[in-house]
Amino acid sequence: MSEAGQVSPAIATVARGTPLAMTYVLCALVMVIDGYDLAAMPLAVPHVAHAWRIPPQNFGWSLSAVLVGLGLGAILLGSLGDRYGRRPAVLIATAAIALATAATATAGSVTDVRCESLNTRLFTSRPCRCRRPS
Repeated sequence: MSEAGQVSPAIATVARGTPLAMTYVLCALVMVIDGYDLAAMPLAVPHVAHAWRIPPQNFGWSLSAVLVGLGLGAILLGSLGDRYGRRPAVLIATAAIALATAATATAGSVTDVRCESLNTRLFTSRPCRCRRPS
C-alpha cells in the first residue's frame, strides 16, 4: 500500500482524456439503465395485469423480489470478487444478468416474473464490492 498523500503508480499512469471520459459516460448510462426497470415496472403492472387477466395486486411480491434479490446478492455474492478476482466475478455476473433478463422478457406468469426479477437482481448486486482494509 502507498503511504498517505502519495499516488499509486498504477493510478498515476491511467490514460487521461477521451478513454477516461468514455468510461465515465458508460458508467453513467449503466446506472440510468439499471434503475429504469425499478421506475418502469410499477407503471407497466396495470397493463400487464389487464393483458394477463389477473388482479394487479398479484404483482406485489414480484416488485418486492427486486429488492430482496439485491439484498441477498449483496450478502451471498458480495465477496466473490475478493475470492476469485474481479474480472471473473464481473463476467459471470454479467452473463447471469443477461440470461435472467432474457428469461424475464419471456415470462408467462406472475411467478415467472417474480423468480426472474429475483434472479436478475441477485447477480446485479455488486459481486465485486470493495474489500475492507484489514
